[in-house]
Amino acid sequence: IPVAFADSDVDFHVDAADASFFIECITGPQSTGVNPECDHLDTDFDGSIDLSDLAKFQNCYSGPMQLADPSCGE
Repeated sequence: IPVAFADSDVDFHVDAADASFFIECITGPQSTGVNPECDHLDTDFDGSIDLSDLAKFQNCYSGPMQLADPSCGE
């Protein structure tokens, strides 16, 4: 079963729990590395969790009641 980008707890929703995890992973653009637990959030593989990754997170956000679209992060 495909899971949406940023559904870090794999509950098929991109919601507040995932937002909380995303915030813990933010490094900013000048990062020297990404925590291995967060590397799946680095959508452009530039070694940082920053605004470009946040934009994809926003596109995937579904809230707790709606299933997230598995293709939202493409």
